Amino acid sequence: MGPLTERMKEEVEAQSLLGHPVEWTTLGEYLEHLERRGVAPNVASFVGSATVREHVIGADDRAPSDAELAQMQRLVADAMREGAVGLAAALIYAPAFYARTDELIELARPAGLYITHLRSEGDALLEALDEFVTIVRSAQVRGEIYHLKVAGRKNWPKLEQLIERVEMEQRAGLELTADMYTYTAGA
Repeated sequence: MGPLTERMKEEVEAQSLLGHPVEWTTLGEYLEHLERRGVAPNVASFVGSATVREHVIGADDRAPSDAELAQMQRLVADAMREGAVGLAAALIYAPAFYARTDELIELARPAGLYITHLRSEGDALLEALDEFVTIVRSAQVRGEIYHLKVAGRKNWPKLEQLIERVEMEQRAGLELTADMYTYTAGA
């Protein structure tokens, strides 16, 4: 829910079922907004790589300039100070999938934890795992795979290879974890 530009705030309001205006701009202001409204459960949030990307360069399919990347890093660092628990990337959705590996490494550095929907859960699953490991290792952060799964019957045998690779990286000292669906179908 942040950081948001004015255009992004309008989009959140238009898509919202909450029935109230978006009165915040930063992730920290959003968390404070929840507190003021009397939210009962504990809330923890990641800062989204796509949110930061859209904040700085919009939905363009291009690499950020050095200045834009530095601004994106500052936004991630600001969100971390405001209470974010790490950087999240959903690399199967636009505009997140426009981000290259080097961009994700730089955004993950100030976050301490990088959690991601892998770029592929099907034919390119093992290559997507390689990218994830590269990001975690290069940024020197902990890593979590969202919803560890394999799409497509022909790719099912890759799950064992993926788990073996994650366990090998764990033994080598990388802090990698994963969560998974507790059911056999998605969406």
